[in-house]
Amino acid sequence: MIRRVEPSGELARKLNGVPSGRSRYSLLAREGVWYDALDEVSRAADSNAPAAGRHRAALIEQIGLKDIAQHERQQYP
Repeated sequence: MIRRVEPSGELARKLNGVPSGRSRYSLLAREGVWYDALDEVSRAADSNAPAAGRHRAALIEQIGLKDIAQHERQQYP
């Protein structure tokens, strides 16, 4: 089930001070805003950032999609 939530005031303040990229998707993942974290890391990976591709694989693996995570790791060695 997907549930849409508004970011808390604290999270919104944190996000305003963080540019896109690793810091931003790491913050979102730590705060449990998984789909937004996946969106951020995917944008980074799609712009040819190998580290972001590996981070995306780690996020995907967290929800048990090991085969997809493995495929992702092969794309971004």
